[in-house]
Amino acid sequence: YSLYELNDYHVSYASASEEWTKSDMFFFGAARDTTYTANERYAGTKFRFSFAAGTGKIRNFSLYTIENGVKVRVAPDALETASELAQWRTIDAIAALALEKPTGEEKEKGALVYKKGQLVVYGMSYTDYENDPSKAEFWRYTHTPFNDGEHEDAAVIMSRRGEVLRVSDKVLPAKIDRFYIDGKYVVEHWQRDDTDRESAGNGAVNYEDFNKYSNTETITFYIEGGGEAPWVTGVKTNPDPVKEGGGYRLEIGVDDLEKDDLTVRVEVYHEGKKVYEYLEENVKADESGNYPPVITGNAPNAKVGDYTVVVTVWDEDGTGLGDHGFTVVSEGRIKGAVDHTDQWEKNRKSYNTKLFGDAYNALSVFGTYKAQAAPRKRGTNVFWSGEKFMLEAAVRGDAVKVTCVISGYPGYSSVMTNTGRKNADGDAIYEGSIWNGDMINKWGRDAPVELVFAFTALYDGGVTKTDEATVIADTYEDYWQLHRYY
Repeated sequence: YSLYELNDYHVSYASASEEWTKSDMFFFGAARDTTYTANERYAGTKFRFSFAAGTGKIRNFSLYTIENGVKVRVAPDALETASELAQWRTIDAIAALALEKPTGEEKEKGALVYKKGQLVVYGMSYTDYENDPSKAEFWRYTHTPFNDGEHEDAAVIMSRRGEVLRVSDKVLPAKIDRFYIDGKYVVEHWQRDDTDRESAGNGAVNYEDFNKYSNTETITFYIEGGGEAPWVTGVKTNPDPVKEGGGYRLEIGVDDLEKDDLTVRVEVYHEGKKVYEYLEENVKADESGNYPPVITGNAPNAKVGDYTVVVTVWDEDGTGLGDHGFTVVSEGRIKGAVDHTDQWEKNRKSYNTKLFGDAYNALSVFGTYKAQAAPRKRGTNVFWSGEKFMLEAAVRGDAVKVTCVISGYPGYSSVMTNTGRKNADGDAIYEGSIWNGDMINKWGRDAPVELVFAFTALYDGGVTKTDEATVIADTYEDYWQLHRYY
């Protein structure tokens, strides 16, 4: 494309007839000549420029003032959407927007904030336990408009304060990939399976009666806007960094050209799910035109994973959007447990059923258990010395090594193995076992004893996390005599 030198440009502001001239301006022309403005901003300022005759392109356009050495954008977006272009009036010219797909524009699954026209990554997939294909899919959109009005395909329209304004029965048969109207979007998606796999619709059976609807998945994302709206100057956490299991607050900076009273909403998402929301109204600028920071209440204690903070700030003229991401890294944790083998668990239940009439699937308290006369009802944590101790540990973070040892008996230990499975909290599951032939008569022959299993996770840098699990060893009768009961 051709780069045109500006023929003429000047700035005027509504409060006076006086104009700034080239000698007052900050501008880069084709020849890279530079002049500077005064260090001030004016409400109602207008900017006008012209090109030589011909056809040309404006790319990466940005208009700003400099306040205390910091750029303050007047046109916050680089002419990326038609709505932004419409704010400029042309004289003896025709202006059009040519959308160009930038390299690397696509975001990863889990992104929450997109630019207008950017491909939205939904990250949803369909499966069926009978491997039925999908017959139909359904997409229902809820839209909270910011600056560009309502999206015509939204079934629900919300106010910025969260009230339902309008509801329709509009459900789409396919998703919308790109959005050119800003705001907050909540998408509900479900599908219906197709059980007519064999007859190929020959009419012998009405399979519609068997086609079932799936569960409904919901995701939230935001489309950035522009226009004459307040904006977010910064988002930070306190403390920084946020630690696993710790509380935190958000500190939000906002600004507005007209210095109107502002409303600020803060939404915190963990792995794409909203976990906290805060609203503050009537945020006022001081006499110097500065807004105080908006400080939220205490957010829920942090979990390991990725967080996104989305801030919307609005006045009567428009809505601004800002986002901030942070990651909570695990400092390590281990939670250990000791269990029976499947066969020894059957033996325990058979023993209890034979002597006491029920399997008794509860824990035994050591002091209470020991005080009972033999034979005793054996809880799930009571072992014979002849058993193999089955070990399991839920380990958080990237452990270098996981071990378990019976406290006081260093010869009875295990280096545990990562199974590759994870629990609901995302912790890695490690397994191991402890058994030796000389354990058969080791504990609990004269009286029940308590054994402590010490679990240790070792991390890089020598950091260790520990946990303990206790069991009761009771060998009132030799293990080989137990056949009398089962």
